[in-house]
Amino acid sequence: MSKKISTTGRVFNDPDPHDIYLSVARLEDHLKQAGIKAPFVIRELLQSQDWSTIEARYATSGRAPYAPICMVGLILYGILQGVSSLRGLEKFARVDLGCMWVTGGICPRRFHDQ
Repeated sequence: MSKKISTTGRVFNDPDPHDIYLSVARLEDHLKQAGIKAPFVIRELLQSQDWSTIEARYATSGRAPYAPICMVGLILYGILQGVSSLRGLEKFARVDLGCMWVTGGICPRRFHDQ
């Protein structure tokens, strides 16, 4: 799992979607060959934003949380695809290839399932 150190010094779980493979093919190549463009647009939009204000609100101790950009990406992409419940977003993160690109492949779970 990739880690990102924010400007606040906090380490976040922020995986790179370029590291995701489907068998021997990269996820990025698969999505492009399938003509699926939305995940690339969403991720690029999110990466153009300044997340430092949100990241600064996290405690600097404890286990690395999911990066806010990943979580917002999951919610935004899910809503655009008609998925809005937390339970639905959990499943969506695990099964939708476009969502995997947007989030870098994170699979958040409810606290009691961890």
